[in-house]
Amino acid sequence: MGLSTKGTGGTGQSKLIEPGNTMAKILRFELDQPSFLAKDNGYYLQLHLEGPDLGPEFEGFFINKDNESLGRHAGKVGKVKTNQYPYKDGVTKGGIPVFRDNDIIKAIRNILREMDADEWMDKMDGKFETIEELVEGLNRDMPFAEKFMNYCIAGRQYIKQNGYTANDCYLPKWSKFAVPYESVAASPSKLAKFDAEIHLQQPKPVEGFSGDDDATPTPAAGAQDISDFDI
Repeated sequence: MGLSTKGTGGTGQSKLIEPGNTMAKILRFELDQPSFLAKDNGYYLQLHLEGPDLGPEFEGFFINKDNESLGRHAGKVGKVKTNQYPYKDGVTKGGIPVFRDNDIIKAIRNILREMDADEWMDKMDGKFETIEELVEGLNRDMPFAEKFMNYCIAGRQYIKQNGYTANDCYLPKWSKFAVPYESVAASPSKLAKFDAEIHLQQPKPVEGFSGDDDATPTPAAGAQDISDFDI
């Protein structure tokens, strides 16, 4: 009998949202504080995204890898920072004070406003003592549920220790002429068109692996990896 070629693997399609233009819905918001931000009590604000249903042939990540009975994601998933840089209290180079919580609230409100769901922010005025409680309440009430938007996703590539390339994804800066996300109904569209020359940082060459931080390529805080999902 000859070799069987049936059932020998899927399409090879990535299960992760990667840098580029994509449509997605928010599954939840996350405040991420890697160890290097603990001193300043800073946060990255991350969006857990899921793309459109890719049909029965697509085998997405398990919704919960510890409870496979919940099934799989219908589309690609990914973690995307709302800003390349963390939110923390401080002063800009121009001497203007900035406040972590205010900037995080502004970022959340802008996203909810674009999907016509920012009424939630008005109703929650004064109801939370901390930004952590606010994000927890946001994820509990989910005013963003099933609201797809179009995104331009930028990223910084890095080489994992197994030699594979991965992406630390984030939303690019706003500009007068291009926005990082918008409603699927936006007309005319002002969504930034993904340009790898602008929106994708390539891995830096590494001379060797001495075990020192400056010699070993490591992902930025919050960078996504297959091991991160369930999402």
